[in-house]
Amino acid sequence: MAASLDDILSASEHYYSAAHAQMRMSDNLYNQIFGLNIDLPENIRVHRSSKATQIVDNLRDQIRVDEPVVVYRERSPKQKDQEHKATLEMWGQNTLAQLSQAGMIDPLGQAPHDLILRGAACVKIIVREDSLDDKPTKVSKRAWEAEMSHKPHFMLKPVDPLNCYPSPGNELTYMVEKQTRRVIDVRESYPHWTDPKAKKFGKNLADNPLREVDWVEFWTRDEYIVEVDGERIIDQPNPYGIIPYVYRYSGLGRYNADGNPKHLAVGILHSIQGELEAEIEVKTAMRAAWQYHVFPRLLTTDDPSQVAQQFQKGPGAVIKHAPERPPQWLDSPPPNQHMMEFLNSIDESIRRTIPAALMERQADAGIHQAMLIGQALKIISPVKKALNSMGTEALNKLSHLMNWFDLSQSVQGPREGDGTRMVKGKDFTHHQFEVTFEATDPSEDDRRMLSALAVKREPGLISRATYRERFLKGVIPNGEEEEEKIMAEAVVDQLVGSGMLVQEVMAQLQAQQQQEAAQGMAENVAGQLRDRVGGAADVIGGPERNMEGIMGGGGGGRIPVGLENEGMSNAGV
Repeated sequence: MAASLDDILSASEHYYSAAHAQMRMSDNLYNQIFGLNIDLPENIRVHRSSKATQIVDNLRDQIRVDEPVVVYRERSPKQKDQEHKATLEMWGQNTLAQLSQAGMIDPLGQAPHDLILRGAACVKIIVREDSLDDKPTKVSKRAWEAEMSHKPHFMLKPVDPLNCYPSPGNELTYMVEKQTRRVIDVRESYPHWTDPKAKKFGKNLADNPLREVDWVEFWTRDEYIVEVDGERIIDQPNPYGIIPYVYRYSGLGRYNADGNPKHLAVGILHSIQGELEAEIEVKTAMRAAWQYHVFPRLLTTDDPSQVAQQFQKGPGAVIKHAPERPPQWLDSPPPNQHMMEFLNSIDESIRRTIPAALMERQADAGIHQAMLIGQALKIISPVKKALNSMGTEALNKLSHLMNWFDLSQSVQGPREGDGTRMVKGKDFTHHQFEVTFEATDPSEDDRRMLSALAVKREPGLISRATYRERFLKGVIPNGEEEEEKIMAEAVVDQLVGSGMLVQEVMAQLQAQQQQEAAQGMAENVAGQLRDRVGGAADVIGGPERNMEGIMGGGGGGRIPVGLENEGMSNAGV
């Protein structure tokens, strides 16, 4: 397989050609690059509609990636295993937070955008090189491990689906990534690269550090190959033991009999592409009609350039013309009412696919709007599932790498007083993480609260745990922590109501006073003892002999026999 990388790349490019062409069309709509099927007159510009951009961005805003929920499936309910579960969930939360802040762009933030727009998304896992450095000889193992445990070990890089060629099928058996890189980037990372195509260019172009080169990576579970402009610079066993990519389709498509991935890589704009293009064409025509109506054309037998100099003077200008041949304005019809009706029908067709609650930002944040948004979010529920699946697979692969390289990581608990815990590679006995991202909106939380209250009114219908998990996940992210707080508050309220809290406080105050009085008496006795010991030392004479006599000849710090009878027992020494 390694020897036929060119053949694999060529076959992959052909296999994904239709899917990638589909992605590029959605890209053009989003970026307001339009190729219309109409011939436009000179000086008529295409109307740059932002509707496609608004649709994608507004849908993207409904998916939160800043507060993922991490669950670790432990094998048993034993206390030790549950403590292990809590620690690994802390590691998962900390790791995802680090990954979102490490790069120039949040990789998990781009994934839902690509899923909605492109119909597919991909992220790449990279182990930081400094995490694999050997321990310096002059540093202790404990100090080195402590230093390394506070460093992030991984990077998560978003990869454009247009650069990805995964193996067909449900299981990822290989991945080909083809991208454009710069010469300076390749030379810094791989100084042994010979740049075989440089001799084909002139000196100025060959020495340009920003010259583009073709970069191809090929990963299987066993192989890792890199080629730059056809030169193989890496050919080695896979250092990770896994394929470090996570690739998912949006879930808006379906499997088709012909097996073409274009049916799977379906973005939200795919089904309304025709309507969006028709809207642009109509608005372009309406814009031209409006211009001709407001600024009509002029008929004249004179030189048009000379007449234009007179008539293009703006409002209030005094225009001279020959009486025998006066210029004549060409009548232009006003914008056609049928065009407005057609535009409204186009807009209505788009709204049947993308509800208005998700297409536009509404000023009304009331309950009705919240319910509309709640219903509209169903259209991106497949995207949310795909994103959850990506986060889950990525975190499980990261846990594999923690074990594979035996890495250590210091993690901070989410609650006050949790402190830090050390997670080591051996702690990852299995890889059963589950990551969930929320598709929410502030108004969606209101809708959930109303639904929750309606269910909660029926006693015995639903448990408190299910109630919080099902209806209040976006409002109360940590249900277990909230339950502990409620129980603590209930205990305090009960103590206050019964008067027991006041009694307990008074008892503690009394005990504290008694302790302080006893401590004062002890200090007085100790002072008297010091005085007596000092007098004995003067009688015996000589500091060394005196101490030896007092302590019984250096025998283990016992109290002198003469003082034992005065309340200082040797039994407690």
